[in-house]
Amino acid sequence: MPVVWIILLASIFAWILPPIKQFRTRYFLFFLILAISDMAELLFFLLKTHLNPYPLFILLLYYSLSKRNKKAKVIIFLLFAVFMPVVLWLPAIYMRGLYIFMHTGILLIIVFEFMLYIEKQKALNLFYIILIAYELSVIYKLVARTLDLNNGVILFYLTSFVEIIFGILFAFININTKDFRIFKNLQEPGLK
Repeated sequence: MPVVWIILLASIFAWILPPIKQFRTRYFLFFLILAISDMAELLFFLLKTHLNPYPLFILLLYYSLSKRNKKAKVIIFLLFAVFMPVVLWLPAIYMRGLYIFMHTGILLIIVFEFMLYIEKQKALNLFYIILIAYELSVIYKLVARTLDLNNGVILFYLTSFVEIIFGILFAFININTKDFRIFKNLQEPGLK
């Protein structure tokens, strides 16, 4: 069995469990989309279609992160309706550039939410730390594959393996998992 098949099947199995752990959390839909995306990519590959479902899944990830903001949902829907027909037929190099840009946006949203969490809870959350590391690995994988087709394939396999480990971690860790308190002895400014 080729290495790519082993990685793909391991990834599908690793990412099936995180949505169960994330059930009834703000990130359930995010992890459900990640779980479905691998299966959809396998299906599209087996059907030997030239269509790529990945742009759709990236937009759905944005949608899942914009639950509180109705304007963002409308903008994402409009972007999908206008650009998806064009995006589906772009050459691979442009698609990867678009993926890097879109995953960087997802990373920035997660970092922003993490910063708000730190400010509100005065604690570091293990879930956010791992989620940021995961998203950085996705971006790194895409950059490596885009910039260096020879070594990029090796790095693609390595980061895919790391992402499988992240999938296993997210099967045990969610937003309600361990907080690491910071600023324990500090008082709010102006309070004595």
